[in-house]
Amino acid sequence: MSRGALALAIGHLGWIALLALPTPWPLEVTLAPYAVAFAALALVLTPGVRKLLRPQPSDLLWGVGSGVLLGAVTHIGAAILFRWFPAIEASVRALYVQASVDNRADLILLGLVGVVVIAEEIIWRGAVYRRLAERFPGWRAIVLASLCYTSSTLGLMNPMLVVAALMMGLAWTLLAARSGRLVAPLLSHLTWDLIVLVLYPL
Repeated sequence: MSRGALALAIGHLGWIALLALPTPWPLEVTLAPYAVAFAALALVLTPGVRKLLRPQPSDLLWGVGSGVLLGAVTHIGAAILFRWFPAIEASVRALYVQASVDNRADLILLGLVGVVVIAEEIIWRGAVYRRLAERFPGWRAIVLASLCYTSSTLGLMNPMLVVAALMMGLAWTLLAARSGRLVAPLLSHLTWDLIVLVLYPL
């Protein structure tokens, strides 16, 4: 394992550990500073990622369009799960309490959510996926990068978050792979968060 890969792995473990720590503050307040530092490290260790942030006109359509579609699919899936497995709803409600973004007027918290989303895309769809794609062509790199992203949520010990991270992670990594850039998955991620966390909570 190269020093860069080792540093990313340590940063990844630190992310999981940070989420596992009890804190009196909303989740994004705790996570945002670490996310920024980790993303900066990822950019230094994988310089080519910066080029992936250059937008193209098609990124807006694919990003926002896929984010809306994923938001709709999430709502449909959640409605089905809540109906057949009522206990799952409590798991989802716990996430909203941790995020504390139910107040739409709280622009600071919403801004921090955006900061974390940008950092996540740079780290997992940028540095991690790019490094994996160099060693594992095609679907293997997409799946492995998605699993890395999913494992980053384990610190919260919330089964529904793990499932959502896996599904969304696969979609966003595939979008990054198909577009060859990070702008489309970044916009998709931001749109999905806006829908699910603010405009139309589950």
